[in-house]
Amino acid sequence: MLQLAGALRYFHGMGVAHMDLKPENCMREPEGRLRLVDYGSAQAFDAADGLACAWVEDNGGTEAYLAPERLDGGSLLEYTATDELGRVLGPPADVYALGVILYELLSGEPPFDFDYGEDGELVGVRVRVRVWVRVRVLP
Repeated sequence: MLQLAGALRYFHGMGVAHMDLKPENCMREPEGRLRLVDYGSAQAFDAADGLACAWVEDNGGTEAYLAPERLDGGSLLEYTATDELGRVLGPPADVYALGVILYELLSGEPPFDFDYGEDGELVGVRVRVRVWVRVRVLP
């Protein structure tokens, strides 16, 4: 995870948002070094403006790892998370995907189930987050 987070920090610092971060795009070399691959959805932004102004085009990605504002054009949220051009903040979307990957590593399953209509369109998302509780038995 540290290598993946470091790679994201590097690319975001260079003005590139991956926009399709998922386990299938994280390859490990035989000597153990991680490689981030598949930049087909990557978008450039002006890193000099800061990450809070890193608006990029939303060119898709894998739904299980998309930030909520990217799902269905943000209509699943009660607020608009895009700018007037329909763009999203790229680096925060990548960091969200990193969190989903971490959750999967710890729990063995993704945090959400997706519901699709008969036409194949996304109609809803169910949270299936597990909560771990540590219980201490007192003598």
